[in-house]
Amino acid sequence: MIVAFDNTILTLLFYPDAMPSKDPVTGKDVTHFKQKVNSLIDLHSSAGDTILLPTPALSETYTCVDEPAKLAQKISEYHCFRPASFNNMAALELAEVTRSAILAGDKRSGMEEPYQKIKFDRQIVAIAKAHNAEILYTDDKTQTSFAKEVGITVKHSWELELSDKYAQGDMLEND
Repeated sequence: MIVAFDNTILTLLFYPDAMPSKDPVTGKDVTHFKQKVNSLIDLHSSAGDTILLPTPALSETYTCVDEPAKLAQKISEYHCFRPASFNNMAALELAEVTRSAILAGDKRSGMEEPYQKIKFDRQIVAIAKAHNAEILYTDDKTQTSFAKEVGITVKHSWELELSDKYAQGDMLEND
């Protein structure tokens, strides 16, 4: 399976001060989020899945850290991660979605975000779609909407499971 991570998920893993979005249903903070992201990576890695890192999302993650080159090196050590560029297929995906929105009379597709952000988010989704991602992991509302629009399943940080491996480690740390 091929899945894609947005900056909102990558940042939870690599940026020490990152905070996840609140669970919109409960309004509560997500707990154990770093362990949950590690559980997610373990799950996909052990299944032999590919985790796409759309390069626009990757650049956002690099922006959050003091030493982007070190983070790039660390990311390259994960065998399941694959940076995914905006290529011709992604350009076609993006053009189709954008053109459809314009023809429907609302280039923003009902989003109230600045149009530059909308274009950036559409680009990330188009990259995921062009590279055959089945799931996009993101907390971004705009990306969620666009991904669902093109048939990609979306998972959010508040929906991630904590594997037994990390749950047991957390229990030991609290002793």
